Amino acid sequence: MRKIFTFLLGALLVMFLGCHSVETSSTVVRIDLKSNGHKQLLTDYSSPYTLAYRNKDDTYTLYIFSAPVQYQKNGQYFLIDTSIVKSKRADYSFENKEGDIKTYFPESLDRPFLIESETNQFSFQVEKNASSYQKGKQILHTNMYGDPVEAVLYEGSSCDLAFYSTRAGIQMEVIFKENPVDINFMVITDYALLDTQNGYYVLADQGERVGMLCQPMTSYQKGKEVSFCTPSKIQANRQEGGVLAVYSAETDEAESSRDGYPIRLSAAFELYRNKLPDSSVYSNSEANMFLSPYAVIGMDPIYGEGWHYVRSRFRYFSESIKPSSIQSCTYNTYLLSKNSFETGKITAYKLEEQWSSTSMLWNTRNQVYGDCLSEGLEDDKLLVFDMTQLAKDSMKDLELFTESTGFLLKKDSMEPADIIATSDNAEYIPYFRLDLNALPQDFSIHENINPQNGVL
Repeated sequence: MRKIFTFLLGALLVMFLGCHSVETSSTVVRIDLKSNGHKQLLTDYSSPYTLAYRNKDDTYTLYIFSAPVQYQKNGQYFLIDTSIVKSKRADYSFENKEGDIKTYFPESLDRPFLIESETNQFSFQVEKNASSYQKGKQILHTNMYGDPVEAVLYEGSSCDLAFYSTRAGIQMEVIFKENPVDINFMVITDYALLDTQNGYYVLADQGERVGMLCQPMTSYQKGKEVSFCTPSKIQANRQEGGVLAVYSAETDEAESSRDGYPIRLSAAFELYRNKLPDSSVYSNSEANMFLSPYAVIGMDPIYGEGWHYVRSRFRYFSESIKPSSIQSCTYNTYLLSKNSFETGKITAYKLEEQWSSTSMLWNTRNQVYGDCLSEGLEDDKLLVFDMTQLAKDSMKDLELFTESTGFLLKKDSMEPADIIATSDNAEYIPYFRLDLNALPQDFSIHENINPQNGVL
């Protein structure tokens, strides 16, 4: 295992948000809305991807998320609540509190976990030595990135397994107490298994994405310093009754230093959600990285140089936002790991040509980019980019070309890399924040953030 990034856990802060209320602070949502001067939720502007507020100074704030953060029930939208509660189902001990995707946790690991929506579902189960783990107990678990999350913990002799809900499924974290070994799961499903050849697997129904076995990440801790190692490995193969998924932690460096424990492996089991298109390209990789939950930006020993492309959505939700009404706009993502050196910042550049999120590689990448939009500024663990000019230009562009081409995130050549969350990270969802002095007259509620007319 190579030491690529270092991160101080003590520098991480978590932000809490209740379901349109400051009272239910048990939901870890990592978007600090309640401290931003909002006084009234504006339900006419609510959708799976959007939230809007009237502020104390009579301005307005519109949030546009890269993936769903709300779900519809009885004609109203509610925030997805990933809190863990006692399950109402007799065959499970725990479940997530609220959401259009329900997650269920068994009492012991000889029983499967379940992820289901109204239309799709699959389950998964520890494939070996399930009886060697204790029964699950609800805890406040500090995850790999230093955030407290409500989780179900199954303690074992050589490793502990912690599972917690995200807005798309279940996140697994393996905490090794000694030299890591492979962790095997049987995914119980009739869906087809698609090998993407880039670190994750897709579960498909008649060619349509249904589920994801996401690429894992490994970390190890020495004192307060945490190092992240990418990429870690997953191998999946179709077998009778389902899919055997084998997760492997990178271990080279940890084995050479016994005080490198605890070693953690984190990966997600998810149902597929429509998300804002983004994609990374790496100079040392021949794979398209669409649907990866993280992007490595800068120079990395394994990936080489990394660039990350992101689209935006402004006119898609409203055609009547006046450019003059936009006081400010920011793109906010999460700095999952920062290198230990004082180096150049990640910078956003306006793109001038179209690009493909599903097929672009390093050698075929869009290299034509325009003016610098802004440098990313760190705000606790958020990485914030000023997108005010991009938002104003987008509202002037009736053809939607500006928001379809989006922007590029990159560092100067040879600058050591940082890791950020992408649109496909169901735990840390990036978002745009628009601060307005007037509300738009029209607003379109979309159940899919991607247009159906072929414009991606």
